[in-house]
Amino acid sequence: ARGNESKLTLKIWAESSQWTFENKWYLLEAEESFSHNDYEVAKLFYKQAISSAKLHKFVHEEALAYELAAYFYLELGEMEQSMEYFLAAHERYHEWGAFGKCNSLFEFVKSSFSPSSIQSDFAPSAIGTDGVVPVMNDRQMMDDENAAWMNFINSVRSTQKDRSSNSED
Repeated sequence: ARGNESKLTLKIWAESSQWTFENKWYLLEAEESFSHNDYEVAKLFYKQAISSAKLHKFVHEEALAYELAAYFYLELGEMEQSMEYFLAAHERYHEWGAFGKCNSLFEFVKSSFSPSSIQSDFAPSAIGTDGVVPVMNDRQMMDDENAAWMNFINSVRSTQKDRSSNSED
């Protein structure tokens, strides 16, 4: 009962202040739909949460919505969609400056998607091994990380294609 009351309160807030609360309500609806195995509805609410957070310029909430949607798709076994959402979450967390979150997200993705044979030259954060942030502008850092993520994603996809072609033989 208390959860339903809180959810109703959030919905009222979302209706009175879309800017601030709409994406939160959509994300809550997505997670609830997911927990009730209503996957098609959950997909719609995740997309709405992401769109609303983006529209209202809440980059950190957009990152969270992408991340939770990525876990959702991973649970459904939709690996490619999951990987795309993890990549988008990583980009938004990076844009927000949450480099520690970028590192932990990368480590999770690497352990979830990468067979031990896949090597990646991804540099998971802007902080060097000596603890010093290298002198780079934000655009260079995003370009470097995005290129590394894409290399990682492509190596995973290539391995998955190799496995499926081998299983067909």
